[in-house]
Amino acid sequence: MLTDNRGDAVRSDVPGPARRPFWSRMSVGQIVMVVAALAAFVLNVNAIRSQEAVTMVAVAGDDLTPGVVFDASMVEFVSIDAENPVVARLVTDNTVDALAGKIVTSRILQGEFVAVADLADEAADEELRAFTVPVDASHAGGGGLIGRGDLVDIISVSDGVATYVVTGAQVLAVPESETGGLVAVNDYFVVVAVDADTALSIAEALQADSIEVVLATGASTPERLTLPRPETAETTVAEEDG
Repeated sequence: MLTDNRGDAVRSDVPGPARRPFWSRMSVGQIVMVVAALAAFVLNVNAIRSQEAVTMVAVAGDDLTPGVVFDASMVEFVSIDAENPVVARLVTDNTVDALAGKIVTSRILQGEFVAVADLADEAADEELRAFTVPVDASHAGGGGLIGRGDLVDIISVSDGVATYVVTGAQVLAVPESETGGLVAVNDYFVVVAVDADTALSIAEALQADSIEVVLATGASTPERLTLPRPETAETTVAEEDG
């Protein structure tokens, strides 16, 4: 019990004026601003989550042919689900620069994904070129014995004369099917590292009757580079004409 300044008793249990809830004291404009801020926050969070859920992967901007030197200008980027297991095998926007300078080992059509496995190391010697030798798999160790890093000899056969065009060339790449098996016989090729003169010799040899790619890893350099010897072949022809 309280008393007033006159000494009269005053009841203390009489409730005062009721306080309005906080939200009821806000203007319409303030409520709109709060709602807009909350909506913007939710949208930003969703946008961040959406960006984290995708990965930018490379697709060929134009058709890529085996043997060309890869760089970032050859690809465009599309987004796919970051949880997709195929992402680990593809070139991404984060890895494309590190892969520049490698050699394209498979034919990649415009719009197709570019896989890391489609690229091989460039020739170790800066003076060497990457030369793509198209050859039937049946004339290249069956197509299954030769692999990246092996050494090969290339033989041309023309007019009954077999000649080593190059010996001990390093293999930069060979094709593989999507299932990891052999490619079709007519689609086989071997990318080798050669100097400028040897590249010209191979180009000329490709116009011969046939070409053979021989697995030479661990083998010694052949003693005879031509069989039969040109003079022997000429003598045989002359005798037949006589």
